[in-house]
Amino acid sequence: MKNQNRIVYYFFLLLDKIRIYVHNRFEKHVKPTDSNRINDFKIFLWQHLLHNLKFNKDGYFFNTAVKNKKSPMVLSQARVILILTSFGKNEIGGIDNNFLIKELTNYLIKMRGNDGLFKFNQVSWNLQDEGIASVWSTLALIKAYEKTNEGNYLNIAISTTEAMLKHLYTKETSLIHTFGDNFWCLNSASTFAYSCCLLLEHYYSEDIVSAMNDSIKLCTEKIDEDGHFPYNLKRQGTYLLLYHPIVILTLEFCLSSKYLRDDVKTDLISANKKAINFLIKQIDNSNRIFEPEIKHYNQYIITNITSIVALKGKINEDIINQMLYNIAKYLKDDTLFLCMDKKNELYNSDLYKVSDVLAIEVLYWLSIFEKI
Repeated sequence: MKNQNRIVYYFFLLLDKIRIYVHNRFEKHVKPTDSNRINDFKIFLWQHLLHNLKFNKDGYFFNTAVKNKKSPMVLSQARVILILTSFGKNEIGGIDNNFLIKELTNYLIKMRGNDGLFKFNQVSWNLQDEGIASVWSTLALIKAYEKTNEGNYLNIAISTTEAMLKHLYTKETSLIHTFGDNFWCLNSASTFAYSCCLLLEHYYSEDIVSAMNDSIKLCTEKIDEDGHFPYNLKRQGTYLLLYHPIVILTLEFCLSSKYLRDDVKTDLISANKKAINFLIKQIDNSNRIFEPEIKHYNQYIITNITSIVALKGKINEDIINQMLYNIAKYLKDDTLFLCMDKKNELYNSDLYKVSDVLAIEVLYWLSIFEKI
């Protein structure tokens, strides 16, 4: 039965690869609008968020095309909460912001599994992604607690973290980052460390302190000689550039923790310095960044926005502004495109099915950009 399931899995994986190839081969590329401004781009993203907010008996949720048992995508639900908790105004779209945060968070909690973890939506990734889904959900719970002072949110953040600790170095979830044998490796470790850092501001646990320091150390020890964070030790020398700036940022956020060990802090600063220098070298003469490994993505919007956030205050402001201007070009006729080719023409590649999810991720990183 196990072998049969594996055969079925790889059969559908092959079909998916064929579908992607056919789509990428025939997808039309379009010229961008050069007159876009970043403020117009942000307005579009906010309108997208508000348009996709839905309500049912379980509360408010961000409606996504990708579903799991009729539920929205966990990561988008969590990121919408994180966006709203960073929003300074009392109302959004005529709705009280704190009320909306509570409704969205209550809905998120109902998506939690009996084992205390949050499931990712795609069944084929099930064993990989309990960790990363749980980490982002925990971040949302902590920020929702800080904004609303609802003690239940903190309690669930604690119990979710404790559930993750049980699996942290096993092969049961995406937090199997001991040997880096899945590509969420360091991105998962650094984001988990940041989640621990935030939680420790409200709740002390020696296990959480150890997990935070161990996860940071995992990243700093595995940085490559040229300064990139690899996603898989079995393919040392390769990386998904979009995760590289996320690791930089989440590790950087941990520097404020009073529970950070001195030796870990020293290594963190050293590793991030190398990682930032590596990232700067990826910017071409037109202030563009290309994905070197997943070549069919070319200029991927998530790679570019996370790089902008990671490099804010570290490079010339004019370069940052030009990179933001480039980001605004991904919007064309009220459609958000996700990739840009070498001719600066827009397309979606195989990501078109999750464009609503990625629009929220872009808005999340823009909200972080404005705060740091």
